[in-house]
Amino acid sequence: MGVRVVGVACVGLWATVAAAVGDEVAPAERLRAHVEFLAGDALRGRASGSAEERIAAEYAAAMLRAAGLQGAATTGGFVESVELVRQPFAGAPFVEAGGHRFEHGPAAAFYRLSAPPVEGPLVRLRPGAAADEVAGKVVLATLDPAAGRAGLGVLFELLEGGAAAVLVADAPAVAGFRDSLAGRPPSAATELARVPVQPRGLVLLGREASAAFALLPEGTPVRLGARLAEPVREATWNAVAMLPGTGDDGEAVLLSAHLDHLGVREGEAGGDPIFNGADDDASGVAAVLELARRLAQGGPARRTLLVALYGSEEKGGHGSRSFREDPPVRLARIVANLQFEMLGRPDPMVPERHLWLTGFERSTLGPWLAGRGARLVADPRPGENFFRRSDNYPLAVRGVVAHTVSSFGLHADYHRPSDEPQTLDYAHLADAVEQLVAPLRALLESDQRPAWVEGGQPGR
Repeated sequence: MGVRVVGVACVGLWATVAAAVGDEVAPAERLRAHVEFLAGDALRGRASGSAEERIAAEYAAAMLRAAGLQGAATTGGFVESVELVRQPFAGAPFVEAGGHRFEHGPAAAFYRLSAPPVEGPLVRLRPGAAADEVAGKVVLATLDPAAGRAGLGVLFELLEGGAAAVLVADAPAVAGFRDSLAGRPPSAATELARVPVQPRGLVLLGREASAAFALLPEGTPVRLGARLAEPVREATWNAVAMLPGTGDDGEAVLLSAHLDHLGVREGEAGGDPIFNGADDDASGVAAVLELARRLAQGGPARRTLLVALYGSEEKGGHGSRSFREDPPVRLARIVANLQFEMLGRPDPMVPERHLWLTGFERSTLGPWLAGRGARLVADPRPGENFFRRSDNYPLAVRGVVAHTVSSFGLHADYHRPSDEPQTLDYAHLADAVEQLVAPLRALLESDQRPAWVEGGQPGR
């Protein structure tokens, strides 16, 4: 990163901080100030693990400090560096069993391969199979045609629950996704440096490989492997803060969003290479910063207010997984987590001035907040499987009642350079924040704990 870009960013940072802190500025304009800094061209799309992502984290830290919160990062301050290890492949990964071998490509498109070799006996996925039934095994799964790509969420939950690997049989619902994966080199696995890596794999099989595996008996040894190149050390950045509570039970409510987006991609049609990420997820970061400011104005509550703004959500959720492994309070003490994603425009599929909550039906949290004035409804597009596609998910699989708040209406600017600050509806964003202040304050003061409904927690 050149000196010129850093200088422009820092000048803009302090100008925006000065403009956005005070109560004399209207809420919509405070939110606009956050978004215009975070999603401005000077931050070049805040690519996961980039210097610009770190600047975004430092900006968030400055705003949280100004709001009266204290640093809660692992460093003791507001910003922490999360060390990562990227493991490139020196050759195409492969899956083999029963005398068959299929390399990455149309026959077997690798979505994930960590710490190869991955080995285990073959089993076929049975409806309603529990995680302990597939632990350490390689699961051959056929998606329900009615579920579409959303059925992949069940397979990710199997991996989280301990399956060694999942092989997805050929199906129209995943053919396009599989072909897209097959047409590019397999992604190098990136993992947290300080956490032992568990061997895991997810492979989408083509027609020939699906037919071959369908004939193998259960218990057949399966191996996923690859030649590895030298590992590469990297880092991403989180901003973490808290307003300690007055209660003696140490309970906390966590508000979170992700700092990063897709960075710069040269050669984009239209000539704009910067993926600004105004809605995704500068809008969510802005909402969390404003909520933290508003809640802090009321002074400490019974429960601690935690804020976590994560790096590298777009590259595997590394920031949130790092937070999960070393949180400022024990996970069992976090009574609820609300992740904020893409709140910059109203969704035409829900009533006016409403937001939706992923996995609304999985726990009592959504109804509890709605009963106290939050205009929250169920996700109108469950087929998109948004519940597991954001930073709430790593905490949810460990038992934290964690959901994502959004109003994303599948607009055409998603993951495009056109997701720029001027496209957002700041009155809508301000209304989204305002409607949650009182319900969140009630949750911070309450002694009631939201809970998963039976079968609601993922990975169980």
